[in-house]
Amino acid sequence: MKNSKLKYYLGEVKEHNGEYEYNHRYLFKTTGNPKEYATKIARDWYGEDSNRVKEDDGFWHNGEILTRAGKYKKIPQAHYKIMKQHLLVL
Repeated sequence: MKNSKLKYYLGEVKEHNGEYEYNHRYLFKTTGNPKEYATKIARDWYGEDSNRVKEDDGFWHNGEILTRAGKYKKIPQAHYKIMKQHLLVL
């Protein structure tokens, strides 16, 4: 990865578990498409072996929990460096 093209983001996974909904925030950096990266994170949220099934804009895990890629926002590298001390980096 060339640092000149590397971009930094604050992302979100939306999780639906029965009647409950959760938003999980995380940081990531990529030289590629941030939407594709965020979708991959939602797809693999419970691991690659979670018996997941794609449905519309989300993924069912073991037939019980639905995850979707939420919002993501480009942030400056300086903010990323500070925020990574407090948030999950994927």
